[in-house]
Amino acid sequence: MLIKRTIYLIKTKRNIVLEIYVPNTSHKLDTIYFLDGQNTFLDKNATYKRSLRMKNHFKYLENELNKYALGVAIYNGESEKERNNEYAPFKITYSYIKEMKTNNPNKFRCFISDLKNIIIPYIEENFNVYKDINHRFIYGSSLAATTTLYLAYSKDKLFNTVGCFSTALFLFHDEFYNYLNKRKNSNARIFLYVGKNEISDAIKDKSLYLNTSLELYNYLKDKGNDTKLLISKDGIHNEASWDKVFNYFLSFIYNSDITII
Repeated sequence: MLIKRTIYLIKTKRNIVLEIYVPNTSHKLDTIYFLDGQNTFLDKNATYKRSLRMKNHFKYLENELNKYALGVAIYNGESEKERNNEYAPFKITYSYIKEMKTNNPNKFRCFISDLKNIIIPYIEENFNVYKDINHRFIYGSSLAATTTLYLAYSKDKLFNTVGCFSTALFLFHDEFYNYLNKRKNSNARIFLYVGKNEISDAIKDKSLYLNTSLELYNYLKDKGNDTKLLISKDGIHNEASWDKVFNYFLSFIYNSDITII
C-alpha cells in the first residue's frame, strides 16, 4: 500500500512529503529511497504526468527476486530553485544554463543533514526496516543523480548502493571531480544509466549525457569502485525511459542475474 507522511526538515526549513510503499509482508524490510519523489509512484503526482510506476518494480522485487523493501519517495521543493538548492552539491557553472539555474550549495548541505538526521531516523523508527547501511539504497536521476553520487563518497556512509540515472555531472564538472579526487574508493556500489538520445532544458547535444556517464564510469572503475554502466540506444531524458530499465538497478542491488523489463 501507499501512504503519505509530512515531516518538517529543521535545516532545510520546510515541510516535506514522503510517499511510502509498504509491502504486504511481515518480513523485515530493506529501504529504497527516491529523490524527486513525486515522480516515483503515481502519474497524477509526477511533474510531467509520467512517473516511474514503481509499484510494478516492487512487485518484480517481491515475485522474481524474493526480496522485500520499503519504498520512500522524498518529494522535492515545489519550485525549480528549491530543487536546485536541495540537489546540487556545487555551484552550477555549465555555460549554457548557469544564468537559468542558480543555486546555493549551503542549502544542499542542509538537505543532506536533514536526510541523515531526520528522514532516515523517522523511517527507521516508524517502520519494520533494517537500521544499517547494508540495507539502505537510494536512487536519483539527472541533477538528483549528482546528489546520490555525492552521497556515495560522503564521509557519512548512509547507503550500500546508489543509482545515478542520466547523471548531470557536467553542471559542475571540475568541482565535482575535485571532490571525488580528494576521497578514496567509495564503500558504496554505484549503478550508472544513460540513454543515447538524452536532451534536457537547454541541453540539445545528445552526446553530453552519454559522454559524461562514460567518463564517470571509467573514472570510478579506475578508482576501484564496484560500478556498473547501462546504456540504452533509445533512451531519452524522462521517467518513461528510466522506468524501462529500473529492474536492472534492482538486480544490481541484489546481485541477481534475473532482470525482467
